[in-house]
Amino acid sequence: KTINIPTVLPPYILKNNMDKILEQLKELKNIRPREGWVNAQRELLLSQITTQNAVKPQSFLVNGWYLVKSLMPVGVLRFVARPVGVFVSLMVLIFSTGMFGVNASRGSLPGDFLYQVKLTSEKVKVGFTVAEEKKAVLHVQFAEERVKEIEKVSQKSSSIETKKEQIKVAATGLKDEMTKTNETLDKVKQDQTKSKEVVATVKQVDQKTTELGVRIDQKKEELKDNKEISKSLSEVKAAMAETGVKAVEVIVSKHESGAVKLSDSEIIETINNIDKKIENAQKKVDEATLQVKEVTTNVTDAEKQQTAATVAATTATDKKDDQKTTVDTATQKATDSAGATAINSALTAQEVKVDEIKSKPTEAGLKLTEAKDLLNHGDLSSAIQKVQQVSALTTEVQQGVNNITDKMTTINTTISNNAIEKAATDKAAATTAAEALKTQEVTKTVPFDAAQGDTIKK
Repeated sequence: KTINIPTVLPPYILKNNMDKILEQLKELKNIRPREGWVNAQRELLLSQITTQNAVKPQSFLVNGWYLVKSLMPVGVLRFVARPVGVFVSLMVLIFSTGMFGVNASRGSLPGDFLYQVKLTSEKVKVGFTVAEEKKAVLHVQFAEERVKEIEKVSQKSSSIETKKEQIKVAATGLKDEMTKTNETLDKVKQDQTKSKEVVATVKQVDQKTTELGVRIDQKKEELKDNKEISKSLSEVKAAMAETGVKAVEVIVSKHESGAVKLSDSEIIETINNIDKKIENAQKKVDEATLQVKEVTTNVTDAEKQQTAATVAATTATDKKDDQKTTVDTATQKATDSAGATAINSALTAQEVKVDEIKSKPTEAGLKLTEAKDLLNHGDLSSAIQKVQQVSALTTEVQQGVNNITDKMTTINTTISNNAIEKAATDKAAATTAAEALKTQEVTKTVPFDAAQGDTIKK
């Protein structure tokens, strides 16, 4: 038979047990552990806590990885862990870093740390562009960036030498962009596809080049007191003018070859544009004429100055011979003669260069007259070719004038230094001669008189 055992104890039994437990707990209050055991256990516990809480150094990469791991989905983590994922992650990092550098370099100026990054990013943009007419537009945009750099540098409060170097760098870059634009336009001229779109783009290039030329003229006027900066900006303006003429040449070539059909209004616009190019070329011819006259006058004045210095040196040396001074006049004459010969040879060379460019402004003027006649007869292609020839002649004159001016600066400096050195030498020689004569006067033989010996000694 089954015996049912109660699962719950009777209340009186539970009460007796609880009373016993309470009595035992009260007795525990009087129990105290030994002091030695307490100290030993305390030291052991503290040493274990110190060891567990010691800070372990972790690298920045490890902490960063844990952070990324906690934020990324599991699928992305698995992809990154694979070799292809590592490669893609690396490329994204490089690309994003490069883009950050490019954005930071946009406002940089010549001489700044990020300026080369800026130039490199421009080259990359051109490299990724396929259409030649689009490349021409990019080069003009970069040319405008160089113009902005020149404008910003000119407004800075830095020294004139620093400005000069920065402007020269920007001007050189600007000329390079114009050269590349011309090369690209030559390729566009040969391409017969998408002619209508190409003509529209080339017009944009011509318009933007004209606007940049006006801004360069303004800066040239502001900085005209600095000859080196003015020289650099003049070269830039000439390059821009050539680019504008080249753009019009492409439009005329497309029209005359039948690759594109210009409307009557577009033809009139092109004729007016060519006429404007002729006017600008005329201004360049007039400027070249004045430059040739100025440099001719400089050479002539230097020759007169050198002749006067040679005559003065010869007269002074001959006078020293007459005075029989202690100066070695033969050596002095040889030195003066050698220096004068070198300067005269340099001046003669500059005269030859002046003669080479003297007739070119007149030749350019005649070609401009021919260009106007051709334009009046509707021969646009021949007219624009004449304008290009005039541009080449004026550029040649400008380069020749710049070379002669640089050389004349050196010659004039040499003549001036020689005059200063000559004056100092003559003064020193005169002083030496005077002292020698005085010494001779003092050391003349004096008749000795014994009776007046003490007086003579005194």
